Amino acid sequence: MSTELNGLSYVVLNLIGRYGAGPHDLVQMARRGQRLYWAGAESKIYAEPKRLAALGYLSSEKTPGKTRDRTHYRLTDKGVRAVQEWLALPSRFPRIQSEAAIRVQASDL
Repeated sequence: MSTELNGLSYVVLNLIGRYGAGPHDLVQMARRGQRLYWAGAESKIYAEPKRLAALGYLSSEKTPGKTRDRTHYRLTDKGVRAVQEWLALPSRFPRIQSEAAIRVQASDL
């Protein structure tokens, strides 16, 4: 697993997937679907593909949009290898942030 990649990096690489996507598409996916990974501000999702492209994990091309050109990203071979290496690693124990769990733990008080 690369030290230049973080959790959000792998989420973005996964969402871009086989067919590619633009930053706006990624934000729409996060809005429509369940939040399997909390990225925080949408600005982080918009910025991450550009960072990954600069590192060589994504390639980009301009495609026509309704009002202006859009950037469309695709995985490079390096990006595919990074996802494959990451998938081979065991998942970390899930973080649980639950007020109910804390209340159960504190019940003896």
